[in-house]
Amino acid sequence: MITKRSFSAFILAAASVAGLGGAQAQGLLSIGADNDFEANLPFTVTLATAVGYDSNSNQAPDGFDEADTGFWQGGVVVAYASGSPVTKVKVGGQYSGFYYFDTQPNQDDWFHNFRATLNVTHSASRRLQLGFNGWVAYEFQPDFAIGQTSSRVRDQYTFGYANFSAAYMISPAITSVTNYTFNGVYYDEDNADDRVSHLISQQFKYLVSRLTALTAEYRFGITEYDSGRNDYKSHYALIGANHAFSRQLTASIAGGAEFTEFDSGGDTTNPYFEGALNYRLAEETTLRWYNRYGYDATNAGTHQKRLSYRTGLTATQKFGPYLSGNAGVHYIHQTFENGFAASDRDDDVVYLTVGLDYQILDNVVLNSSYSYTNLSSDAELLEYDRSRVSLGVSATF
Repeated sequence: MITKRSFSAFILAAASVAGLGGAQAQGLLSIGADNDFEANLPFTVTLATAVGYDSNSNQAPDGFDEADTGFWQGGVVVAYASGSPVTKVKVGGQYSGFYYFDTQPNQDDWFHNFRATLNVTHSASRRLQLGFNGWVAYEFQPDFAIGQTSSRVRDQYTFGYANFSAAYMISPAITSVTNYTFNGVYYDEDNADDRVSHLISQQFKYLVSRLTALTAEYRFGITEYDSGRNDYKSHYALIGANHAFSRQLTASIAGGAEFTEFDSGGDTTNPYFEGALNYRLAEETTLRWYNRYGYDATNAGTHQKRLSYRTGLTATQKFGPYLSGNAGVHYIHQTFENGFAASDRDDDVVYLTVGLDYQILDNVVLNSSYSYTNLSSDAELLEYDRSRVSLGVSATF
């Protein structure tokens, strides 16, 4: 079992094995992922600062004392990409600190978000492509587009992801894709949700036409909790298709069955589905819609099972030479079952974001953003809503 102390070290060590790279993204972002990235990007540094307002920084349940407060945020982002027809490398990192001006007693006023990524693809031959995608984050806000952390995080946590992939073209029509993925979540304070997961998958793609490919895939996963109480194994049998409606619009779907075996006893069989629609028109417009239904790591130490349906729509739009915008809406319905000391329950989470950027100089941009989170649940003490608004400026060198 990988301990909390060695977890981040494992992720960072894996990220250094660039030659074994992979082109898949993490979590929900891997569904129908568009793995293209800019081959050559000079080393850039972006400095940013912002002030804002948080209506419920302590995520207090409805009817309780909500800590509405202003906050200051400052940070730095670095990025670099280099590539050739044989090997492409992209490296990124960011840090931001949050300071809340008026917090509740026993609530921290400083929080930190840190992320680092490494993406490598290597064409070992005309038929064989190797890849690696490594990602590690230390943060306090859940990222709903990744789908690994709870909708209600009051503690700093570390999330790590490492994917190794090998794609081999058996014939002009058939390609074999093998993946090994490791990920995990560890919280600063003792938490029953601390866990790591391993997933091995084997997929075969059959090219029906220049625009359409059929897929058949088997996956095997193991999830281990520090507590050991909710450990389980999963088998997946999936069939699907990838289709390019045009050079700008692509879709990917896969569905089948998921068989889950719990180390503590019992098993379950559920339908599994994932799909994504991606639209990209140069740098002007991007649109992504993802869907996933299946069993999730419980993320609640009081229950053994969590079935979730997750969907999200994200978009970016450039309105002119100086103004651009982004927006997103994410919805999660999750059912918790087999409670150890709690009743079964349903949760619904809605997360909305919208932002505008205005370029005032060649390398200076004004930023504004708004986000809203709402959690409704059969357990009333879990329900809450939260709004955050901020205005800032960033400069890239």
